[in-house]
Amino acid sequence: DGVNGLLVPPDDPEALAAAMRRLAVDPALRHQMGARSAEMIAPYTPDRWAQAFEDAVERILSSHRKGLRS
Repeated sequence: DGVNGLLVPPDDPEALAAAMRRLAVDPALRHQMGARSAEMIAPYTPDRWAQAFEDAVERILSSHRKGLRS
């Protein structure tokens, strides 16, 4: 909370509105959190996600094939 986003309780529109107001009036906070968010997601490129998906599918298929041979 406050590092790369603002946490609000679920089903609490007043808390959500307060968080939005906080961001609306604080450009430095918006910039700071935006920069930290960008840093956090930088390693998660589409190629990396695709490779992780392919690896997961291969593990599932491999496990399934082993089960068929038993």
